[in-house]
Amino acid sequence: MLHGFLTAKDDIYCRQIKFDQRVDKLSNVFYHGSFNDFSALPLQRFDLLILPTLHEGMPNIVLESVKANLFVVAGNVGSIPEIINSGVNGILVSQNGDVGAYRNAIKRFYSSVAMQDYNLRSKTNAHILTRHSQENYESQVNKLYNT
Repeated sequence: MLHGFLTAKDDIYCRQIKFDQRVDKLSNVFYHGSFNDFSALPLQRFDLLILPTLHEGMPNIVLESVKANLFVVAGNVGSIPEIINSGVNGILVSQNGDVGAYRNAIKRFYSSVAMQDYNLRSKTNAHILTRHSQENYESQVNKLYNT
């Protein structure tokens, strides 16, 4: 069963293509509308974040998911590989745009006890969040301008 939310920006596009009407035809997918605040989502109901994307920089939704200790299935693009340790806290999908590749990644997650190991993922995520913290960012900017 797949439960999904979209960002408010994506919601505009989804209305144009009548996304909700298409999803209503699927018995195992539930679309809950758009959201503006990640922390307001019922995260305890989710096992993973799926971000099928062709182009990204450093997406906040991935950082927020890592902070919430959600497993992430996302395209191997932009800076996502800096955040996702494939097989530990997520799966990087190299065949961007290939629905089958995303389906296989999701199946791989659910069939792997190791990938569902919350404690291992938590340790990996803590390291990543330290590296991408506000304090580290400010420190790096200060080093850049003070050298």
